[in-house]
Amino acid sequence: MFPFFRPAQPGTANSGAAALVASGEHGQYQHGPRARYTNMVLGLWLFVSAFAWPHTASTRINTCMVGLFVAIAATMAAGVSVFRQLTSVLAVWLLFTTLMVYPASPITFWSNILTAVAVLVVSLIPSDDERITPARG
Repeated sequence: MFPFFRPAQPGTANSGAAALVASGEHGQYQHGPRARYTNMVLGLWLFVSAFAWPHTASTRINTCMVGLFVAIAATMAAGVSVFRQLTSVLAVWLLFTTLMVYPASPITFWSNILTAVAVLVVSLIPSDDERITPARG
């Protein structure tokens, strides 16, 4: 179906946590691409939600721009860790501005808060090339 739902090592019969326990290997699955795709979807959600229900003018512009930048940065973060860190900064910015500026509706407030927390948590997942793997010997 989608390549980011498949194991990193094709041909294994085990799946999920059982595969990690059975094989004794860490890092069998690639979580980096899933995290980047998740942040792309969350960024697009922010962009769409800016027009889906009432926002003040400043909150709409902020939500729309942060959503657009998160989606772009998440796309670029697949190869460059600086963009993953930029996604974290954008999430903190959205969280801070949502708490400081009163939005037009409670839906706007909770959507921005929950999405900012989700983007922040997902952006902390390192890409596969950033992980340190122990030496085998």
